[in-house]
Amino acid sequence: MIAGGTGSGNVNKAYIRNLSDGLRENGLTVDPTIEDWYTKYIAFKKADNAVSAARISMLLGDAVLSEPATPKKLISSSVKDNDIAVITIGRNAGEGADRKITNGDWTLTAEERELLQNVTDEYHAAGKKVVVVLNIGGVIETASWKDLPDAILLAWTPGQEVGYTVADVLKGKSYPSGKLPMTFPVNYFDIPSSFNFPYEVSSGSGFDFSSFFSGRKKEPKKDIDYINYEEGIWVGYRYFTTAKKEVSYPFGYGLSYTSFQYGKPSVKVDKDGNISASVTITNTGKRTGKEIVELYVLAPESPVQEISVTR
Repeated sequence: MIAGGTGSGNVNKAYIRNLSDGLRENGLTVDPTIEDWYTKYIAFKKADNAVSAARISMLLGDAVLSEPATPKKLISSSVKDNDIAVITIGRNAGEGADRKITNGDWTLTAEERELLQNVTDEYHAAGKKVVVVLNIGGVIETASWKDLPDAILLAWTPGQEVGYTVADVLKGKSYPSGKLPMTFPVNYFDIPSSFNFPYEVSSGSGFDFSSFFSGRKKEPKKDIDYINYEEGIWVGYRYFTTAKKEVSYPFGYGLSYTSFQYGKPSVKVDKDGNISASVTITNTGKRTGKEIVELYVLAPESPVQEISVTR
C-alpha cells in the first residue's frame, strides 16, 4: 500500500499497514496462495532494484511496484475458496515529476486491465463480487472500466495505517462519507489545461545542465520551460458544468452505506448583511453514516464569459 506522496509529500513512517494486515485484523481470511505469490514477486522486484531503490527512497519514498502479469489459472483456482475479490490499484504522486498520459499513470497498464477483467469475469460467473480499491494520489481514468467491479473505494494515500483504515471501511467497521474534491474526467484532454501541460515530458528534462555550466542560453521550450495559461477561469467543475461536458465522476460525488433525506433548505440574511444557510439531514437507511452537505453559490450579476478552450 502507498502511504503518502514523494518529495516533500513523503514523511518518515514507522511502518506501513498493508491491506492484508487490515483484513486479518477485521477477522477476515486472506487467500494464502495469492498472498504467497505476490510476496515472492515483491521480494524479487525489490532485490532486483535494491541499489537504485535505496537511493531513491531517501527522497521519494519506497518505489511503487508495477502490477505483474497475474496468471489466469491463479485467479480461476481462487474462486471456489473465497467469498469476494479485492483489487488494489496504486499510483504515487508528488514533486519532481508531472502526470503522464501513458499507461501506469493516467490510464491502467495492460496488466492491471487484464487482471481486472479476468477477476471480474471469474468471480461474477460464480455469483461473487469484486471491489476495487484506488490507492492513488491523483485522478486516473475510470470511465472505461468502472462498470466492471461491483464497487470502487477511493482511499487516496491516507498514511501509514492505510491497510487498517481501508479494511475497516470494507468490513463496515467505519463508513465512507467523503466527497470528491475534484472532477474525474472521461478523457485526459477533456481537461482544458491538458493542452498546455508537459504530459509527454520525462521527469527532469526541463533543466539543461550543459547550458547551466557553459553559460550559454538555451531557447525556452514550450511545456518544459514555460506553460501557457490559456484556460482562464475555466478550471475544475466550473468548466465541466458550464460546457456541459460529460464526466466519469463529478466534483462532490460520493456514495455511502446508507441513504439520506434532505429537508427544505433555509437561507437567512441578518441586519448586517450576513447570510446563513441551513438544512436538516435525516439518515433514512439501516446503517450508521455521515453526510457532507454541499452548498453552491454564484454571483448572478457577474458578466457572462464565453468558453474558448475547446479544441
